[in-house]
Amino acid sequence: MSSTPLYIPVLEERKKFKDYRQGIWGDSFNWYAERAWDQIKHVVIHHSVTNPTSDSKSDVDYIALLHKNRGWGGVGYHFIITADGMVWYVGDVSTMRANVADKNHLVIGICLVGDFTKGNPTDDQILSAHDLCKYLLFDTPSIPNLKDWGQLVGHKELQATQCPGTYWKGVGDSVYERIKNRIPYTPQTQPEPIIDWEKRYYGLIEEKKGEIDGLTGQINTLTDELSKIQVVLADESLGCQAKIEKLGGFVKEEENEIDEDIVEAVGTLKKLLEFLKGVFKHDEKN
Repeated sequence: MSSTPLYIPVLEERKKFKDYRQGIWGDSFNWYAERAWDQIKHVVIHHSVTNPTSDSKSDVDYIALLHKNRGWGGVGYHFIITADGMVWYVGDVSTMRANVADKNHLVIGICLVGDFTKGNPTDDQILSAHDLCKYLLFDTPSIPNLKDWGQLVGHKELQATQCPGTYWKGVGDSVYERIKNRIPYTPQTQPEPIIDWEKRYYGLIEEKKGEIDGLTGQINTLTDELSKIQVVLADESLGCQAKIEKLGGFVKEEENEIDEDIVEAVGTLKKLLEFLKGVFKHDEKN
């Protein structure tokens, strides 16, 4: 069984994508054959030539019923885009479906609900068709031969048919150009930018890792400088200690010399006092 899950960020952001492969009638995973990815050369646009209703799921199921009544084993398209712009994933992209005779191995088929011989796709269909085709053409590395808007074609470009309607290409206001350039019929407000949060997350991790590596380098440099300063301070501390001890010895010697001078001076004073006492006593006798 072939099962290729798809994640299309812009459609998920717009809430315009539903994987309906399990829910829709028929075999979405094997019918009618598998093919190699490098066989795929075109993305093909069809119109359903059915009238869209307000119930988009019912519109998709009705197309499935039409294909069932043809005796097919599953829906002939890979995607159906309803009037509300919802992209319904109905046939695994790894399989050949049934939408371009003798060329199903070459194509991914997208059907827009409506009859475009009588009108145009809705604005939402134009926007969703662009988002889906851009993803298939440029964001699927597993499909190596899809890489240019020139590979987006209408059914009538590969087979004799009126599909996908009167205004597909070759007119001033073509459906092809509107899908390619994402130009709906009604002017739209500028959409909010789509943020790829996963890419932003890993980008921030790399950015912060660079900052952390830079800070780690600075810390290592400062640690080395601190080690050198500590060595210098230790050497200076030993030198200062020796000088302090030498100065202390000098002060002690000076104190000893001062003490001796004081003792000598005191002795002299005592002798002087004794002399003076003797003089006073002599005077009293006379």
